[in-house]
Amino acid sequence: IGGALMGVVASFPAIRSAFTSLTSATRNASGRKIGSDELSLKVVVIGTIASVIIFFFASYLTPGVTIFQAVLSSVVGTIWLGVAGLIVAQSTGMTDISPMSGMALISVTLMMFILNNNVAAAMVVGVAVCVAIGQGADMMQDLKTGFLVGARPVKQQLAQFCVTWIGAIVAIMVIVLKVRLDGSR
Repeated sequence: IGGALMGVVASFPAIRSAFTSLTSATRNASGRKIGSDELSLKVVVIGTIASVIIFFFASYLTPGVTIFQAVLSSVVGTIWLGVAGLIVAQSTGMTDISPMSGMALISVTLMMFILNNNVAAAMVVGVAVCVAIGQGADMMQDLKTGFLVGARPVKQQLAQFCVTWIGAIVAIMVIVLKVRLDGSR
């Protein structure tokens, strides 16, 4: 955990650079707003709100979690998801290495502290953060490949948002099917 935290501290300059790049990406040299080849900020805001809501319900529906703990874990989990996503995307983009294990360790540790050592609730949020930052690393790889072949990032991002949820549904359905098949024997 200490090594993962030091990795986060060491990546602060890269995070600041990423924020600077994000804010200046839609402006030309004179500071005028230009058309963007990225998804709008509206998508990020809607995603952030959805993340807080989903984290809240995922935490609150876990036995032993109070409303206050669920609110706190949803806000902290969403903030950590954003920071971890930036770190993983930056690392993947620059080095092709994804430090997911360290980010997941930090998220589970944070949630264990917030949720009074409720292992089940901490794992729910930790797994959600890990899956989300894994998707961020995957998106970065796809954007790098798309750049090489001349693709437009906004079209790649839209395609990913339209189909990325299918994997989770298929995985859950396979587990349900397996449980039913094993139960019928």
